[in-house]
Amino acid sequence: MTPQTVVGAPIPNAIVGSGPQTSDWSEHKAPDGRTYYYNKSTKQSLWEKPDELKTATEKLLAASPWKEYKAEDGKTYYHNTVTKESTWSVPAELEEIKKRIAEEERERAKIIAAPIIIPPQVPPAGLPPVNIPPVALAQIPPPTMGGMPGMANMPANILPQMQHQMAVAQ
Repeated sequence: MTPQTVVGAPIPNAIVGSGPQTSDWSEHKAPDGRTYYYNKSTKQSLWEKPDELKTATEKLLAASPWKEYKAEDGKTYYHNTVTKESTWSVPAELEEIKKRIAEEERERAKIIAAPIIIPPQVPPAGLPPVNIPPVALAQIPPPTMGGMPGMANMPANILPQMQHQMAVAQ
């Protein structure tokens, strides 16, 4: 069986985070390009990603005693907040966590970039299928029903569909 992507399907928690599927937090870009997070309930903004949006691996990174800093000359160094050790090279523990985060981001990008499969529309029983090439539809602007109240901008070709739906509903 081939997996299918469904429009509006939630992205698995293992990919986007270990918190609940719905969150009051949303991600935004500041005018200078930096990412920030906003909570619509508390009206709070943060530069750092809230734990609620972090994946399990990102939470591991936050819990790691190794922190990444920039020296005045721009060179990156690492400091262990427990042992007070500092080093210019990435500690093995931190490197492993960063690899896992990169893998999660690749998996998330695959899901987001996956094609959305929409099954073909089948006409209701008793109606013949309509085979109009998409190009033909794109070239012909639909007429409007300007004379009918409340339908000034509605395409005229929608009327037969509406009449059919109303007849079926009765």
